[in-house]
Amino acid sequence: MSRLSELLKARMPTANLANSANLHTTSDVNSQDSQQVRMPLPLTADLEQRYRAMCSRWRYSPDEVIDGLNAARQDPAKAWLAVLADEQRTAEERSRWLGDG
Repeated sequence: MSRLSELLKARMPTANLANSANLHTTSDVNSQDSQQVRMPLPLTADLEQRYRAMCSRWRYSPDEVIDGLNAARQDPAKAWLAVLADEQRTAEERSRWLGDG
């Protein structure tokens, strides 16, 4: 699993099962996704700069940075989600995840 995937998975909210709107099957989600038209977001200089800063904070290797930027060019929306989620984390939280604290 890539670091980007790990960050996204860690940021995903858990479903509130008390809310009936959250009770759907995987096939429901897939059919809804296939019916929606998604507009790709461009990989802007701002996104690339913020993505590189996130990589630095998480101590990505140069190869991981390149792989992540290539993935971001394919799906900038996921890269934005990872960057925005990371920017909301505290330095202490990152240290715990990295095993520094």
